[in-house]
Amino acid sequence: MKMKRKIILSALVLIAALFVQNAGAKLTSSYYEGSVLYDKVWEDGFLRGRIDFAVYNFRSEYEFVTGLSAPGSGTYVYAYQIFNDLAASDKTVAYFSILGLSESIASGIGTGDDGTGGKKPAEWNYTASDGYWKWKIEGTDSLVYKDDHSWLLVFSSNNNWVKGNYDIKGPEKENDFPVPEIPEPASMLVLLSAGGLMMRKRRSISPSV
Repeated sequence: MKMKRKIILSALVLIAALFVQNAGAKLTSSYYEGSVLYDKVWEDGFLRGRIDFAVYNFRSEYEFVTGLSAPGSGTYVYAYQIFNDLAASDKTVAYFSILGLSESIASGIGTGDDGTGGKKPAEWNYTASDGYWKWKIEGTDSLVYKDDHSWLLVFSSNNNWVKGNYDIKGPEKENDFPVPEIPEPASMLVLLSAGGLMMRKRRSISPSV
């Protein structure tokens, strides 16, 4: 009986914790989550903040945590959110892009209102001329000013995550800079490269005949 009570109590604590997470702005996932800081210094100011991210391998968990419908039809759901919230930041975020992805690697790309007053991007889609997924903000209503944050930027993919590279910048193009180590779906190029390395390693250790 005592064991049963402990199990019930543990389950209630877990449910309560999940509801607290659902109410907060921080992206959470039982599969993969985290944050990365960006820090750009110019002569006349600073752009400093963080990017929260999460990868969900259960579409139902994404929907539970965010209260939003899972996009597309991919197995994994990727979500990102930009915050311009670190000390002394006085520049605006105007652009965020994921580098190195092909159009076929993701589905259902879109945005989601987190319900906390975030800024909706003017554009978040694949641009063939640029060759990567990008989030573009146009107009003062969608710029992420100091102490602002964005809506959720989401898509789904059948590819599991690897470490990827991103660009984030202010309104002026010359202010862009890469932000590494945020999850992105593994591309076939990455997988093929890894396979080639393994083949070379196997050949190098094969005994001579």
